[in-house]
Amino acid sequence: MEEPVNIRRAPKLLPFGLTGAVIGVIVGVGLYTLLPGAGTNEENALGLFIVYIGGTGAAIGVVLAILVDWLTLRKTKQAIARRSEETATDENKSGE
Repeated sequence: MEEPVNIRRAPKLLPFGLTGAVIGVIVGVGLYTLLPGAGTNEENALGLFIVYIGGTGAAIGVVLAILVDWLTLRKTKQAIARRSEETATDENKSGE
């Protein structure tokens, strides 16, 4: 039995999201060191910078992965897939 299949490379969301989060944390720490203290608890401000900017970076990374995925849809190739015949020993192994 033959059937057409689409072959394409798609980006993985997790690496893009983690990379965006790491970049966001680095930017958050950098902003924290550049901004003068506003008289608040400094550790609290650092935590807020890390959480909010890191989360924003993760979201931007995932959106970027979805955009790359959308752009790679155009480079889809079609191929014909043929099913292989199973032998009796293959059927016994899959039934276990």
